[in-house]
Amino acid sequence: MKLYTSYYGKIKALDKAGIVPIAISVSIPDWATVDRENCWFKALAPHHSMIKMPMAEYIPKYNEILSGHNPVAVCNMIKKMADGKDAALLCWEKDADECHRKLVAEWLNKSAGTHIEEFGIVKPETDQETFFDRNGGMSDFIDRAVEFMDS
Repeated sequence: MKLYTSYYGKIKALDKAGIVPIAISVSIPDWATVDRENCWFKALAPHHSMIKMPMAEYIPKYNEILSGHNPVAVCNMIKKMADGKDAALLCWEKDADECHRKLVAEWLNKSAGTHIEEFGIVKPETDQETFFDRNGGMSDFIDRAVEFMDS
C-alpha cells in the first residue's frame, strides 16, 4: 500500500491510477468521487474556524489536532478505509505548501515511519532504501504495530 497526498482537482487522475481518495477536509466537492460514508477521515480535517487563518497561526493549531491522535492508529484507519489499496489524502488547496495535508504527511512520515508523497510529483530515483523497504512495507508494519498494541 502506497500513500499520497493531493487535492480534489486531481481526482480524475487518482481514479485512473486506481488510487482510493480519502477526504481529510471540512467538506467535499459535490462532484468528487469520494466515498463519503467510508473514506472521509473527518478527524484529520481542520476545524472550520481555522479555514481563513494565516499559516503562522494555522500550523501550530493544526499540529495540536494531530497531537491528539495516535499516528499508528491513523495509518491503520487509512489502510482500512482504502481496503489495503493505494490511497491519497485529499483536501481543497492546490498548493500543498499552503495546506494541512502536508502537515499530515510530515507527521505520519516522522511519527509512523511512512513515506507519503504528493501525487504526481516526480522525484529523482535514489538508491536509499526506506524503513519500509527493509521491513516488509507499510502494510506489514501497520499489521505488526496493531498486533503489538493489542497484546
